[in-house]
Amino acid sequence: MRLLAWVHRWLGLPLSLLLLMQALTGAIVLFKHEANDLLHHAALTADGSPPLPLQTLVGGVLRDRPDARLLRIDYPETPDSTYILRLDRGGTEWRLSVDPGSGQVNREATVAGWPIEWLFDLHYTLLLGKDGQTISGLSGLGLLILSITGPVLWWRGRPRGRGLFMVATSGGRARLLRDLHRLTGVLAALPLIILSFTGVMVALKVWTSVLVGVIAPVSGKPAPLVVARAGQPLLPLDQIIAAARADRPGAPIRNVRFPGGSGRVVLVFLEDETAPRPDATWQVWLNAYDGSILARYTDATMPAGSRFMEWMLPIHTGSAGGLALRLFWCLSALGLAGLLVTGAWGWLARRAVSPRTLHVVATDPLSPGVMGLRLRRPFGLSVRAEPGAHIDLHLTGGLIRQYSLTNAPGDRSAYAIAVQLEPAGRGGSRAMHALRVGDLVRVGLPRNSFPLDRSVPHHLLLAAGIGITPIIAMADALAGDGAPFTLHYATRDAAGVLFADRLSRLGDRVHLYPADAVPRHRLDIRTVMASAPPGTHVQACGPARFLADIRQAAHDLGWDGARVHLEGFAPTGPGTDAQPFRARLPDGRIIQVPADQTLAQALTTAGLHVAVSCGQGVCGTCTLPLRSGHALHKDQCLSPQERQTLITPCCSRGVGDIAVG
Repeated sequence: MRLLAWVHRWLGLPLSLLLLMQALTGAIVLFKHEANDLLHHAALTADGSPPLPLQTLVGGVLRDRPDARLLRIDYPETPDSTYILRLDRGGTEWRLSVDPGSGQVNREATVAGWPIEWLFDLHYTLLLGKDGQTISGLSGLGLLILSITGPVLWWRGRPRGRGLFMVATSGGRARLLRDLHRLTGVLAALPLIILSFTGVMVALKVWTSVLVGVIAPVSGKPAPLVVARAGQPLLPLDQIIAAARADRPGAPIRNVRFPGGSGRVVLVFLEDETAPRPDATWQVWLNAYDGSILARYTDATMPAGSRFMEWMLPIHTGSAGGLALRLFWCLSALGLAGLLVTGAWGWLARRAVSPRTLHVVATDPLSPGVMGLRLRRPFGLSVRAEPGAHIDLHLTGGLIRQYSLTNAPGDRSAYAIAVQLEPAGRGGSRAMHALRVGDLVRVGLPRNSFPLDRSVPHHLLLAAGIGITPIIAMADALAGDGAPFTLHYATRDAAGVLFADRLSRLGDRVHLYPADAVPRHRLDIRTVMASAPPGTHVQACGPARFLADIRQAAHDLGWDGARVHLEGFAPTGPGTDAQPFRARLPDGRIIQVPADQTLAQALTTAGLHVAVSCGQGVCGTCTLPLRSGHALHKDQCLSPQERQTLITPCCSRGVGDIAVG
């Protein structure tokens, strides 16, 4: 599966821009005739006069353009439409709309002057002729591989049960884009397989005919030649076409072509309504000197392999199923565009959180046990620090820790964080406190799972201890906006108040609650929330007990859960009250998860890679589908609805037996 995923990723990424262009142009040229009529209706409409002889009409056009060579004549599709003449003028193709009755040229331009025709050539040949057609066909082959490998990877990732078509709305942008990509890919897989297969068969016809010929006979089209006859003039076009009509009486003419460019051979395409294939044609090659038939190519006479090859174009263009199929193909092409965007964007989003090397440029003790750090990008490049965002720090020994950004508005010179020393922790905070100016650290780009909604009428900011780190950035941002807010900050003691200078500049909007104050002034969360103005939103950060009190107060006061936004510091590890459980894997294996081990650790031991970032159920990076069973959720990133079908294996546990994947 890893090899398959590697092929899918590194085939899709290089081809993404090319396939995106082909998807969008393909969605348009499916309606080529309608689009041309919309853009050039007047130029493509005849005046209704009785038609001139074709020789007279063509002769007049060529007489006024002595440098031109006639390539093709497309016949009017309706009684009130025009001929389209294709001319070669100095190696450049020109297309002319000519009125059948008057012979007047209504519009004359190169292919670039006919936007829809230009898009068609861009889609089919990339404007590079035969070489571009080959590249287009090879890109279609790549799409065929992607359309097959994608569902296989999806099926192995979400084999059955709940979560098959689930899109997680939490867990970060990368997770959302991944789920959208998978869902769109599964829904569009079959039409994309058909479109890519038929596109390859058409664009690489020389090669694919050989492969089809191994199974069923394939014959090439005739290519008759006529030797020049000195002194003998060519017959008028009308007489040659009359000979073609006599070969297929009553059949409308689609177009007339002049292979070889000499005019001595004329190829006439007539409709073949007896053939089962849509848009089938009866093709007749004629000698322009005497009107004799040189060769025919018809559905009835071609071998089975050739008939199969001829079906590819009407399927690919949607003409095989009429308007309904063209609309379906259009939606599929737009789905492909969405796949390419979500695939590439999701890859970039995952790259965004991969670590970069930054320099420690300042260390500042903020209080006993809390160290402030500033981390600068190479060459002094500016940073992006939204209120509520955090960064991942990748430390030695594989430790990954998340720290909220404390940057004030306009502070873009470096990332600012504050780290509280945890002597009983797993070593992350000790490693951070050991950093010195000039040291290098590996840091992921900011992510924001605790955003500040600046559109609400009032904010109530609540913080306890080190939980002030995201809240101070929010308070400064709201103050800069002139938005109403109040901030309530509880600490163990007065010495533990962080960012005292910044808090003092916020004036009476800030209320401090140091536990050692005399007399003690305790933060009464319920009272504070009850007195908040209507429409107030809470942004709160602190330990689990602090957040539990806020949830309870919101419940007691009847607050809508959408108005309460929390970020906390969940306990790491399985916990002292953890119980063992069993987990069924996507491949059918059942693993035992001991009480002293997390599900993520057990999965890693079983050989399954789990991307764990925070290890505390805050970021949602490690989220997996919960296919069956019940879980004891300890995360702080999933909604109640998402907890029905998702689990964070870094901290949450199963109850009894569960199935994940």
